[in-house]
This record gives sequence, structure tokens and C-alpha cells, in this order.
Amino acid sequence: MRAVRTVICTACGWASWAVTREYAERAVEGFNAVNDGANDEWREAYGRRASLDSYVCMQCGGAAFRPETPEDRIADGVTLKAVICDDLADNLEER
Repeated sequence: MRAVRTVICTACGWASWAVTREYAERAVEGFNAVNDGANDEWREAYGRRASLDSYVCMQCGGAAFRPETPEDRIADGVTLKAVICDDLADNLEER
């Protein structure tokens, strides 16, 4: 299991997990390679090509984050979306 760093959007308080720009770029490239080679049915199910533009707060579109604190009370097991936050991202190794 990878360690992830939960971060909080400074604009709206929404929780996300921090990744580096490099990690996000690799993820986008990987998804787009699969998407570009997929059949129409797959593309219809999974939508358009991925973009770094999606690596922002899911709630408000913000791009400024702070570390999570105990006072944020983020429940265990919640689904978090990845956001680019180089200065707070842990070093995630590729699998």
C-alpha cells in the first residue's frame, strides 16, 4: 500500500491527496495511452482523454492546499481525489 498525504483545500476545506506534478503527468500519459488505443465502447464508458487540469480541488477547483490536521476529522476510508501539490506530496513509488 502506498502512503498518501491528505491535504485540505484552503478555499473550501475539501480533502484530497497530494501528488507531485511528475506523478500526475505519468498518470495522465498512461491513461491517455490506453484511451487512445481503446475501442469506441471503452472510450464511451471512460470519457475523454485525461488532463492535468483535473488535478485541482473537486469541490471548488482550487489549487492551494494545506496539510490535514486532526481538527479536520477526515474519516478513514473516504475516497480522495488526487491534486497536484508538489510541496506536500509524499514520494510515491511506481508499482
